[in-house]
Amino acid sequence: MIWNNHLLLIFIFTSIISIYSDELSDLNKKFISTYDHARDYLISITNPLIICNGDNVIIIHRGKRYQEQVIPKLYHDLKSISHMPFKIYLTVMFNLGILSDDNYTELKQYLQDIRSIRNSIQFPTDIQQTQYDIIDLSIEYLETILKTKFIDQTQLNEFCQQARHLFSVNIDLAARAQLDMLDTKIRPWYEERFNDTERNRLKILIMGSKTARDGFIEKTYFYRLLGERQEGNHIIYVEDANNEQRALEILGVWVLDAKASASFFNGDSERLHRDVLADAGTYFSMKYYILFYLSAVSVTIFGAASLIGFIYYLDQNKAKKRKVLQRAAVGKMAIGGPFSLITHEKKPVTDKDFHGQWILIYFGFTHCPDICPEELEKLAEVTELLHKQKSKQNYPFQPLFVSVDPERDTPELVSKYIKDYSPHFIGLTGTRDQVADMCKHYRVYFSQGPKVGDDYIVDHAIVMYLINPNGEFVDYYGRNKNAKEVAYAIEQHMNAFKESNK
Repeated sequence: MIWNNHLLLIFIFTSIISIYSDELSDLNKKFISTYDHARDYLISITNPLIICNGDNVIIIHRGKRYQEQVIPKLYHDLKSISHMPFKIYLTVMFNLGILSDDNYTELKQYLQDIRSIRNSIQFPTDIQQTQYDIIDLSIEYLETILKTKFIDQTQLNEFCQQARHLFSVNIDLAARAQLDMLDTKIRPWYEERFNDTERNRLKILIMGSKTARDGFIEKTYFYRLLGERQEGNHIIYVEDANNEQRALEILGVWVLDAKASASFFNGDSERLHRDVLADAGTYFSMKYYILFYLSAVSVTIFGAASLIGFIYYLDQNKAKKRKVLQRAAVGKMAIGGPFSLITHEKKPVTDKDFHGQWILIYFGFTHCPDICPEELEKLAEVTELLHKQKSKQNYPFQPLFVSVDPERDTPELVSKYIKDYSPHFIGLTGTRDQVADMCKHYRVYFSQGPKVGDDYIVDHAIVMYLINPNGEFVDYYGRNKNAKEVAYAIEQHMNAFKESNK
C-alpha cells in the first residue's frame, strides 16, 4: 500500500513538473525569437563589412554590395601541381608491399595524365623549372612502382621528402600571389574609401575550415592591416560555415553577445563568448577531480611508474627509427651543391670552407622591407639557442646570409646589415651568375620586381636550409616554424648525426 502511494505521488509530481516545464519552454521560445530579431538587426546595420569566402571577398559599404576576386589563377595552378605527389602518396599509403591491381590501373592512367600535362603547362619563366621538377619526380616514382609493382616504405618516404622540398617553393609562391592580389584589392578600400569612423567600425568575416584556423593567410593579412593581435574585435573567423547566410548569423551572434555581455557583466564583452556555465563548470569539475585524485592516489603512483617506463620505451624506439630514416635519406635529395662567393669581409669562400660545420643558410636581400628582417631575427635567436648547447655539439654551428640582390648588396652593405642581427652571421654575396648558380643548386627562386625610381623588391623563396658537416642537405625550415622549433629540430639532427658517426 505504501509503495502504491509513493508511485501515485511520483506520478502527480512529475505531471506538475511537466506542465510547468512546457510553460517555461514556451516562454523561452519568446526569448529565442527576440534574440534572433536582435541578431538580424545587428547584421543589417554592420557597415562596413568584408566577407572573405573562397576566391572572393564581398564588401558591404553604405548599403551597397561589391565583389572582388582575391585569389589569382596562378595560386590554383601552383596548388594543382603540388598536389600531384600528394595524390600518389594517398593512393599507395595503405598499399605497402605488392601493388594492388586497382591501384596499378589508377596510377598507370595518372602517369599518362601528368605526362600530357607536362607538355602543356605554362608558368612564369622563373618558376617553370620547379613545376617540371615536381612533375618529373612524380613520373620517376610512378615508373618505378609500376615496373616493380611493389611499394617500398623507404622509397615512399624518400619520395615524400623530395616532394616536400619542391612544393614548399610553390607554397611560398602561392602565398605571395594571394597576398599581392588581396592587398591590391583591399588596401584602396581600407585607406581611401573608408573614413575614420568606418575603419573603427569595420568587421571582417572570414569563412574557412577548422583545421586551417591557426595561421589562415587572410586572417594574418588583416591582423597586419588593422594592427590586430587576435580575433574578436574586428576580425571574426567562422569555421566550416557552408554558406554566407550561416556565417553572417554567427557574426551576428558574436556581436550581439559582446554587447549583452558588456551590459550584464560589468563591461566584460568577452564573458558570453564562453559557455555561460564555464566558470561554475570549472569550479565543480576541479572539486570532482580532487575527490577522484584522493581516492585513486595509490593506484596513480603505481601507474605513473609504469607510464614513465612505457614512454621511455616508445622514445627509444622512435629515436632508433628516426636514425634509420635519416641515414637512408641524407645526401640523396638533389638539394645543395658547390658554390663560390665572397664574404662580408671580402674573403673568397667556397662550400668546402664550411665542411666540418653545421650551416643554416638564409637567402634574402638587405633592402627587404619586412620578411627578411623577421626571418633574420629568428635566425639570430636560433643561433643563440644553439650556442647555449655548444658544449654538447661535436661540430660548430654557423649561420649564413646569402644575398639574392648582388647588384646592390656589396660586401660593405652586407657587413653593416648583418651586424644589426648577430655578430655570428657570415654574409655572402658575389656576381649575379655566382648567386644564380648557388640558388639553382639549392632550388631557390628569386626574381627582381618592377623598379620604382631606383628602388625595387626581389621576390624570393623564404626558407632556411640546414647542411651537415659533410656538406649534405639535411632539412629546411619555412616561416611556419618559430626559433625554438627550428633550434630543437636542428639539435635532433645533430644528435642523430653524432650517433650515426660513432
